[in-house]
Amino acid sequence: MGKRKEGDKVRIRTDLKEGQRYGTNTWVKEMNQFKGKEVTIDYHDFGDSCYSGYRIKEEQHLDRRHRYTEQMFQDDEAPLTALEALKEKHKELETLKKKN
Repeated sequence: MGKRKEGDKVRIRTDLKEGQRYGTNTWVKEMNQFKGKEVTIDYHDFGDSCYSGYRIKEEQHLDRRHRYTEQMFQDDEAPLTALEALKEKHKELETLKKKN
């Protein structure tokens, strides 16, 4: 059983690699557009299937929706990577420049 429920917001990790398995599912090229983005859990299935996982609302319009696993989500308590920290600092500085 998953720890997330429908309607929960999650952030997709930025370091996921195409063709690599994360839990029960493989990260594929079509999923790259969601790296680093906050998405909404739309559906989850944790039955006996080897393809258990979450589906996201942002893929509702697609004919073929993917399944995302806990390992694909960024842990809210995990530290930022150096690059992510620099990007956030840059955004803060840009915001301060606009105010002044």
